[in-house]
Amino acid sequence: MVGERYRSQQQKTADPSDAFEKEVLDHYELNREKYNDERDTVQKKTFTKWVNKHLSKTGLKVDDLFVDLRDGYALIALLEALTGERIQKENGYTRFHRIQNVQYCLDFLKKKNIKLVNIRPEDIVEGNGKLTLGLIWTIILNFQVSVIRQRLLMESQHEQMSGGAHTSNSQVPFYRGKRRVHAL
Repeated sequence: MVGERYRSQQQKTADPSDAFEKEVLDHYELNREKYNDERDTVQKKTFTKWVNKHLSKTGLKVDDLFVDLRDGYALIALLEALTGERIQKENGYTRFHRIQNVQYCLDFLKKKNIKLVNIRPEDIVEGNGKLTLGLIWTIILNFQVSVIRQRLLMESQHEQMSGGAHTSNSQVPFYRGKRRVHAL
């Protein structure tokens, strides 16, 4: 009984610096969450534009990555547009068909030696935003950035073979003799 009174008195006379510390931590956490939300929004918008750029070859369009990739059809179309290869697909709209279509995409990427970490087809079918963004980023890195890197390497080799003169009709702009690669 005496111990309970003592504890309740301690709680009432708690150090004011504890309240200030809690307020600072709450403020920090709120700002961190806000920053993460803003980053995710920018990534989603940017990745949607990139996906639509490549899907335009197929006549498909994605409005919301987290929703429109869930059935696997747009994801299959994207990978087919990027590689020129055909990917098996299930015709149907049940959860099983959606999971299977996304699984075909993940298997296709694995066959291309593209490492996917902790992304399951169910995550994409359920519209998991973080993992959907992660999947699209992995695709961008492996299909867009590697294409640019390969093009620059080929141009560099071509320049070395031709004595340093730049003779190709490359899309990569030049600035004072140095290449600049623009946004994806």
